[in-house]
Formats: sequence, structure tokens, C-alpha cells
Amino acid sequence: MAVNLDGQTRQDETIEMDGGSFTGARLVRCRLVYRGGPIPHIGNLTLIDCVWDFSDAAATTLVMLSAIGRVNPAWASQLLTGANSRLQNLLDEPTN
Repeated sequence: MAVNLDGQTRQDETIEMDGGSFTGARLVRCRLVYRGGPIPHIGNLTLIDCVWDFSDAAATTLVMLSAIGRVNPAWASQLLTGANSRLQNLLDEPTN
């Protein structure tokens, strides 16, 4: 189940990010876990001393992007440039 922390402050917690909503939230010293599921809504999110933990499919995607970048940095740049507007739209889209 996706978490909704809109407008809340949390500290020293492990928080599953997939599909969650964090609009206007403030997270302090939290471990943020993203597994590659639905993109969380993160508008106006404040992070203080948080640590990201990319797991499962998200970790695999990061490894693939890193491999592409090592083979040809221009390919990685093209991937990120092409995906930028799609990613921004996903981040701005409200979650249900």
C-alpha cells in the first residue's frame, strides 16, 4: 500500500517511496527506499540528511544506465535527455 505523507514531517524512519505521495512533506534523516514501482509524487518535498536506497527493479535500472554510460556516455546523455519531460510529467502527476 502506498504511503501518503503530504504535509507531514517524519524523522529517523525507513520510508517506502513507490507510489506514495509526499507533497509538502519534510523528511529528516530517513532511509528512502525506491524499488522501481509507481513513481512517487514529490512536489515541494524537503529532504534533510536522508539516504536513498534503490532496490529491486530500480537498482537494476541504475546498473543498466551505468553500463550504458561506461560504453558510450553520449548514449546515456541521450537517454536522460529524451526521458526528461516524461519523467517530469510523472513526478508532477497527482497520485490516487
